[in-house]
Amino acid sequence: MAVRFSPIFNHQVVDSSGNPASGWKINTYLAGTSTPATTYTTSAGSVAQSNPIIINSLGFPTTGQIWLTDGVAYKLVLTNAGDVVQKTEDNISGVNDSSETSGEWSASSSTPTYISATSFSVTGDQTTDLHIGRRLKFTVNAGTVYGRIRNSAFSSVTTVTMVMESTALDSGLSAFSLSVLRNDNLSIPDKVHLDQDYTDLASAATANIFSQVTRKVNITGTTTITALDATPFAQAGKIVTGKFAGILTLTNNATSLIIPGGANITTAAGDTFVAEALGSGNVRIVNYVKADGTAIVATSVPAAASQAEMETATSTTVYATPGRTQYHPGVAKAWFSITNSGGAVTVNTSHNITSITRDSTGIFTVTIATDFSSAEYVCAGIYNNADSANNNKTVTFQAQAAGSVKINFGDGAGAATDPAYKATIVFFGDQ
Repeated sequence: MAVRFSPIFNHQVVDSSGNPASGWKINTYLAGTSTPATTYTTSAGSVAQSNPIIINSLGFPTTGQIWLTDGVAYKLVLTNAGDVVQKTEDNISGVNDSSETSGEWSASSSTPTYISATSFSVTGDQTTDLHIGRRLKFTVNAGTVYGRIRNSAFSSVTTVTMVMESTALDSGLSAFSLSVLRNDNLSIPDKVHLDQDYTDLASAATANIFSQVTRKVNITGTTTITALDATPFAQAGKIVTGKFAGILTLTNNATSLIIPGGANITTAAGDTFVAEALGSGNVRIVNYVKADGTAIVATSVPAAASQAEMETATSTTVYATPGRTQYHPGVAKAWFSITNSGGAVTVNTSHNITSITRDSTGIFTVTIATDFSSAEYVCAGIYNNADSANNNKTVTFQAQAAGSVKINFGDGAGAATDPAYKATIVFFGDQ
């Protein structure tokens, strides 16, 4: 083991009275962490110091000089015999250690023990630094591989479960480094990995979308999903985007899996979603887009108004269709515009009129296509004999029946006259 002489605590350590600090302790950690780091008693790096290092009655390390691993930065914490911190020195490297440079990774002085393709163990309780979400770099038979901590637990040793990226751990596991940036107290905003490819994730009752290598997941399989994450990765505010590869049921839960519209979704290949962690294992789907473009929450459409509802004209919860608009009391049920020349009737335009017949000068019979419900309806009209405001004439109605009416046109002096220019007639009532 290549080591360098420690620049501190190799001298006599004294208390505030100047007496040797007998029984005091030097605790050794990786720089900036609380991960124990091994130091050595000789320049050969063959004998490990105790941790903590105990100060003897002369004020020197009991087991000899302190030598630091080459290329590793340390944090050295001096405490009294009662474990009260007296001094902390951080980012300490051995004398003339030119290999120690700042970077993305901090090498661990602990030797990992291989357990499986996704797990390993180290001695002592290192869960504070080997915390969920932190990235690790490993040296294995395959070379250098990377992953993110999925779970970390201490019993007699600290057992760490990983989410590996492209290559798994193997039995050649010999060393690891911790990312300088922690996952629990980031110094920069949490990254979203929008530039990375989708990570395939097999569907399961609980699909742990927040514990994947990237924040983009492609959910495969057909197993019904009732929860989207129960791991500590699902910290409140974290966002994951995803898509489905096939058909399955995404089950709504008002607390743990909140879906727009409050109903289950049957997924289809190509459907996409955005999920937000609410904390405590709860997740909200903040956006869901079906591949075929249909809405997952149906728009509420009011019912079409019946004839009776149109006739009463009081409802505000139904809509009028073109085929029933005519039943509203405020709508004209029939109308026409005619001119007459030499006894020949010309119908300029009309609605709901079967025929208009000239009986004699100034008298016309109108047959209505759809009868009124009775003879009690309103007729109104006006005509001019020339295109002049001074030629207003009279219009009267007689022989009014449910399906027909006679119209008399007069010259204003009582004499019947044909509407040579234009006559306009409208009818209102119940049909």
